[in-house]
Amino acid sequence: MPELHLEPTYEKQLAAEVSNLVWSPKMDLVAFSLATGGVALYRMTLYRVWSTEPPEEGVSVSALCWRPDGRLLAVGYTSGLLSFLDLESGEVVHSETFSSAVTSLCWAAMEEQPAADETADADVDALDEDDFLPPLSSLSNKYGSVNKHSEEDPQDVQGIADLKTLTVLAVGTRHGQVSLLLHGLLVFCRHDCGAGLEPRVMTFSNDLSRLLVLCGEQTETTKEDTTAQTSTDVGSARLMELDLSVMSGCSEQLRQLATLYGRISSHLVYLDRTIQAICEAWETVLLEMDSKMERFQASLGEDTSLSVEFLELLMFGVPSPEMERFLLTDLTDTGLKKLRHSIELSYTNIQSLVLRHLQPAAFRIADYLLQVAGMVRHKERFGHLGLSEERVVLAQQAVTLFLVKATDIQQVIDSSTRNFVAFFRWLYAVILRLAETSLPPDVGKISQQELSFIAEFVDTNLGDSATARGVHLERVGMYLRNADLEAPPTLGGSQWRRLLSESASLAAAPGIVPPTNGSRSLIQEHDALRRAVAHLFADNADAGARTVRVVPASSLSGQVGPLVAVSALPEGSPGRFLVVLADEQPARLHVAALGSGTAVQVDLHTLLTELGLSPPAGAAPRLCQLCFFSSSVLSALVTDVGAPVYLQLDVAAIAAGSPAVSCSAGRALDNMAPVAMAVSGARSLVAVLFQGGRRARVYDTADGEPEDSVLEITLGSADHTMDDNKENLL
Repeated sequence: MPELHLEPTYEKQLAAEVSNLVWSPKMDLVAFSLATGGVALYRMTLYRVWSTEPPEEGVSVSALCWRPDGRLLAVGYTSGLLSFLDLESGEVVHSETFSSAVTSLCWAAMEEQPAADETADADVDALDEDDFLPPLSSLSNKYGSVNKHSEEDPQDVQGIADLKTLTVLAVGTRHGQVSLLLHGLLVFCRHDCGAGLEPRVMTFSNDLSRLLVLCGEQTETTKEDTTAQTSTDVGSARLMELDLSVMSGCSEQLRQLATLYGRISSHLVYLDRTIQAICEAWETVLLEMDSKMERFQASLGEDTSLSVEFLELLMFGVPSPEMERFLLTDLTDTGLKKLRHSIELSYTNIQSLVLRHLQPAAFRIADYLLQVAGMVRHKERFGHLGLSEERVVLAQQAVTLFLVKATDIQQVIDSSTRNFVAFFRWLYAVILRLAETSLPPDVGKISQQELSFIAEFVDTNLGDSATARGVHLERVGMYLRNADLEAPPTLGGSQWRRLLSESASLAAAPGIVPPTNGSRSLIQEHDALRRAVAHLFADNADAGARTVRVVPASSLSGQVGPLVAVSALPEGSPGRFLVVLADEQPARLHVAALGSGTAVQVDLHTLLTELGLSPPAGAAPRLCQLCFFSSSVLSALVTDVGAPVYLQLDVAAIAAGSPAVSCSAGRALDNMAPVAMAVSGARSLVAVLFQGGRRARVYDTADGEPEDSVLEITLGSADHTMDDNKENLL
């Protein structure tokens, strides 16, 4: 190994204490987990891009991991929450919840293989749903509470459209469970490592056919305290190798399924935000009319009713004393004008949201479910993925019923707007006459059609059957509550219901949508759609678990504590993985190539002496951090030897089957007290935390200028604070 080049480039006093850090695989960006439970993203220059708050009080970050393309950051918490943060905004685009604290994460991608039939693949790519369905537009232009999502693609919230190969995220939890998530979204399998074992480090082989899990034994403290941070207690090392050859062999089918699931999830999120915008567009002022009508109804005697009062006024033009008092004191002409304006504005916005956002998103979900149905019927390729045709049909019925309910809202808005306008216009003219105010020329004229609208409005909303349930002039708001409709529409004359009741064979045919439940609200149908989609993919984990086999792993002597490093070896190597464990007394490294039986021990005191970095007399070297700079180069940070030392060990010979470290190099750092380190071999960068995690320094290990970022993406403007201005360019 040539002389180690280690040039300090940037240093910064950080705004908050940092507990862990990890470099982006594609850009000069580093993610920090803060001691407060939040996460911050910094550039290589240590300018902050964004930061997040903890999801709840008392929760801390226990694991960080980037998606291989660098566009998502997976954050595991001690509460069992796993959040996925968008690279550009830091917003949570997806989350999963586990039963115990997340202890380790590993995200890998399948190596891209050249297509056997490029023409066929091009034909498949050409048949994209975007060629047939209208694109979804952003909700942020008119509705303030969702404007933070304006920059993301509403059709691909998780950013998986550009993933050409399968990516798999392995999640280890404190209770000894390892879960595999396709694209970080769809659970492929869950595997229990065993009682008392805690996954500490996980690594995939390059072809994703193996997963090496290095577990540590739980101590009594970690068993009892499920909210504490990841344990760093030393325990016996346990190796477990999972055979994922079935998953690797059908990676393309799983990629297609995970992509469809991701698109369905994105559109469900879009539906959530659209319904939120609809609820905000609906104004509570619309209920004022109902309240006033109910008070007026209560003031009437038993000999009359609301409908009688209004119909007599409509027919004879003369109000009763109670009606006159109600019109002049409770409603007033100004109140009617304000209420009419609010109703028209609210209904217009809601109808626009339903037509331009809600229905297009639901149609896209229906299209994706149709593609899933095609997968289910193609049993030769997708039969082993755990999909059920019956559940697909139920999900398709759920999205259809949701669309029917959205159409019901449009019809209610159309009829309500028409009747409200006629009713308010008539009442406005009556109030002006009673107040002996001159009427505008167009207000006093009522057509025969408007009279029929008013009569229909009074009979439907103020008749005896309606007032027995309470006054409900405003009928849109009841669709936006998680409860049955207080005044459901009449469905007795539905031709579809009559047809199905007359033809039992048609009603029993697969794919036939049953009549809608008229008493359910839009919110209830939306919840039913979400449950149907979750139910559709619920058995994937069980089907995937049946394909996973535990391979007897090589025995490994030593202890497993916080300092463990694992690397996958290139194809063709005698072994599959390189595993490195650290002993504290004395300070030694155990390096083993699993699968080949090659192993070697490295004494740090001897190694430092050979490199001309001899520790002071009586000093006992201590390893502060251990990680792989590349697949065959190991980085180590050693303290308690005077000035801390950064080491690089070339372990390629061990990977090739030779029981020796081929060469190594080291460099003493400035006098500091390091607490953590992160390396990026692809970017030739090393970041070191010191001063109790409140200060960071970046080193460049490459000669010459660093290369441009591999991933071109526009990040939000850096969040420059007073602390950001304390940068020192060394």
